[in-house]
Amino acid sequence: ITISVCANNAGEGLFDLPASDPQVSGGLGGVDWFYDILLSDPILNPESFLTESTVVYAVIDNGTCISDPLPIALTVLESPTSNPASLETCADSTGQGIFNLTQVDTIVSGGLGNVLWFENSAGSISILTPTAFVSAGTVVFAQVNNGICVSEIVPVDLIIINAVSATPSSISACDLGSGNGLFNLNTIANTISSGSGVVSWYFGSTALLLIPTPNMLMSG
Repeated sequence: ITISVCANNAGEGLFDLPASDPQVSGGLGGVDWFYDILLSDPILNPESFLTESTVVYAVIDNGTCISDPLPIALTVLESPTSNPASLETCADSTGQGIFNLTQVDTIVSGGLGNVLWFENSAGSISILTPTAFVSAGTVVFAQVNNGICVSEIVPVDLIIINAVSATPSSISACDLGSGNGLFNLNTIANTISSGSGVVSWYFGSTALLLIPTPNMLMSG
């Protein structure tokens, strides 16, 4: 007979041995648990027996007779690991953002198992739509499930990036004799961005056609 439980962070498993009494005895008597085959070292707290994978021994007692020692294999299954992570998104006009938590599933799980999402560290409040979680920036919690065991619950930081704004500006250049001037748009980039980001330049307000050399724009 083999009894299996999932490992804790120390690689040990917490076994409730009496829960397996019916399986061990077949309902024909009580079960006593021992460390050794000689039955000289009883397990004093079989309901919460913390151990690595090992073999213990069970004896069935029907009140009149006792059985020979029966070896019971205790197997500690490896639990998946989980990794803390962070996720960023831009704020909308209300200061909130929509986070797709599943974007960091692979980081959290290492690609081994499904990721469960929670609003609290106890894992009691599930996030029902992790692909569209609205927040102004907070910490949520993730746990990996490999179908048999679950990992410890880890924090995932949700970071709001404040939306950037552009400041209108103007630039002038001397006429080169053809009615056109040579403009270096990069000279006013800091004015437009207020130093908060990189400025990209386009022909037209739809921003469909990129200006390839904004430092050498010939225009009139």
